[in-house]
Amino acid sequence: MLGLITTSHRSSKRKDVLLRRIDEAARYVPIEDLALSPHVRLRLDADRQSADVGRSKAKLELVVETARKVWG
Repeated sequence: MLGLITTSHRSSKRKDVLLRRIDEAARYVPIEDLALSPHVRLRLDADRQSADVGRSKAKLELVVETARKVWG
């Protein structure tokens, strides 16, 4: 499991950076044995819930888009 996307910071990694990191990992582990996920649990605080939900959703969408490109 490659935990390459943080949900705790506002900036998200661009898809090209994620693809490069997946390619690097695939040098050591077969691509079919790899997976992509956020590297920390999704966090919601009552006072920041709205912002965190939107940010978390965007980052999960990035996981899905990147995984579809790599693994179909």
